[in-house]
Amino acid sequence: MAGITAFIRYQSRPPLLDELLRKALWASYPLPDLKSVTAPTNCPEVALGGTYPKHFHREAEAFKLGNTALLFYGELYNDLHGKNEAEFTLQRMSRDGLSSLGVLNGPFVLFTWDDIAAELTVITDRLGRFPVFYCEFANTTVVTTDLHSLFNAGIIAPALHEESIIDFLTIGFPLGEQSLFRGVKRVCGGEVLKISRTGITRDTYWEHRYTNTLDDVDALVDSFQFCVDRAVRRSGNAAVTLSGGWDSRATCSIVPKVNSPVCTVTYGVKESTDAEVAHLVAETLHIPHLLITPEKKFFDSFSDWAQKVISLSNGHATIDLAFQTYIYERLSEQFPAVLDSAGCEFRRGIRARLAARHAKCTEDISTFLTTMYATGIWNDSIINTDFYRSYSSATRRKLVNWLDASPATTFEEQIDVFLTRELWAHHYAHGYPLQTNIIACQMPFSDNEFYDLFLQAVPDIRWTHRFHEAVIRRFAPRLERIPISYGSCRVPYGESMRRYLPVLYHVALSRLASTKPLFWLGWLDNYKPFRPYHRWYSDQLETYVADMLCSTTARGYLNTGGISGLLKAQKHELHDDSHRISILLTFVHLLEYTRSFQQGAPVTDSTDQF
Repeated sequence: MAGITAFIRYQSRPPLLDELLRKALWASYPLPDLKSVTAPTNCPEVALGGTYPKHFHREAEAFKLGNTALLFYGELYNDLHGKNEAEFTLQRMSRDGLSSLGVLNGPFVLFTWDDIAAELTVITDRLGRFPVFYCEFANTTVVTTDLHSLFNAGIIAPALHEESIIDFLTIGFPLGEQSLFRGVKRVCGGEVLKISRTGITRDTYWEHRYTNTLDDVDALVDSFQFCVDRAVRRSGNAAVTLSGGWDSRATCSIVPKVNSPVCTVTYGVKESTDAEVAHLVAETLHIPHLLITPEKKFFDSFSDWAQKVISLSNGHATIDLAFQTYIYERLSEQFPAVLDSAGCEFRRGIRARLAARHAKCTEDISTFLTTMYATGIWNDSIINTDFYRSYSSATRRKLVNWLDASPATTFEEQIDVFLTRELWAHHYAHGYPLQTNIIACQMPFSDNEFYDLFLQAVPDIRWTHRFHEAVIRRFAPRLERIPISYGSCRVPYGESMRRYLPVLYHVALSRLASTKPLFWLGWLDNYKPFRPYHRWYSDQLETYVADMLCSTTARGYLNTGGISGLLKAQKHELHDDSHRISILLTFVHLLEYTRSFQQGAPVTDSTDQF
């Protein structure tokens, strides 16, 4: 995949770092229009460089000022006064130091090398939209946004980190700074990593802090309108992803006010709740709507698409993003950029409120979070019994320690902190770099101006749909008459309790219809597939799913009987188990991915086999 890499070693020994860097850049995933760049350091102790997708090409990705060289990856929305991002950033840092970093607006990673101090500094944007990884091997430290290139070049060999895999199987991502790979750590959003002769230090230049001072949504609406307007104008001819949910509806309600051509895009099938509701929204707003459905050749080569997701995401994305990757590649020729309407976890929900209200200790919040965001497969019917029993509550215990170490002072704040620092941050780290490698991706919900206000908002705004409703009522009140897509059901717009009636109806009827005498009740159900992974995994991909989950690779980790039962239920019942299947498939692909590199490559100091 595209990204930047730095090698640093304070002892002269072969191979030369420039050779390692060239090897890594050559081994990047072969995307179209990649541009290779090396930074001018003129120092044998360090080598900086990267590969850049077309939409990140600049006149100069690297810049040197005095004794300091800077390598920039990403983009800034600041007024650059005619300079490129690298020059603008280094001049600001030289003048104002690290205090200047807080004003940088946009997704970025930057590396700086100081010839005099012989120090490498690595800085991520405030939200960590490009994940940065680092590890040590053979007296060498490597920092990269592109782990796959290091694996593919044979510079290090990946081995899965056991605790992180348990986290992944439990809640879908590894907690904290640990990556999925042994010996490889993550640099999180708003961090400064420094590597010098004295060792490695980590610090932060920006923190998520909830002030609970903003009780009016008007400022949020104004800011969001500005961010959407900027994203569309920067992109020119843009596509906006549109589902039937709250976030994309809010984005699309603003789009007609922007004097620039825009098309909305939904992927799935015509009968899905997403597609039906999205079409109604686009039609009401008089915006062109494009529905993209995968073709047979996509399903025939799905394993290759899944492996591509693993490679492009450094192993940190679930393979259901193969569908999105396919769509983005289809869009890349027609649209130079896509606006992704993924929100920033506004909704905490009724269960979260009840959990915060009734919790007696941090363990209660940890239990709630690991239940609320559970993958649904971390149990001894799916996971190997001995393996599960050995680590059944490992993630929950780890989360207790993480929450206790956080700055949260109330149970409500603990939930807030988890959702912003872990859940949302990992979701960006999973999907954002993959999306930006395929096509230019803008996410107005994550722009600094808007996010600053979100952190100031009172819980009544953060934990509800007040913001979304305010956007709709200001720009497109007609959308309130269109139902919301809620999983597999269409539910009434708004937050009243009646919106749950269609869901309760579906749950009750599907349970009754699961018994043979009453199977005919299924015809009365309101169920329709939500981005129909359910149908695809059961029909077009049925053989692939069964072969992967029952393969020798999965043996020892998964229970064959439990897998067979899961696939049978997915095939014959209305309940959608596609998320569980996606997590399991991702895990098996990760096992195959790591093992494919473990022959003939040097292993980092702590990469024992998983």
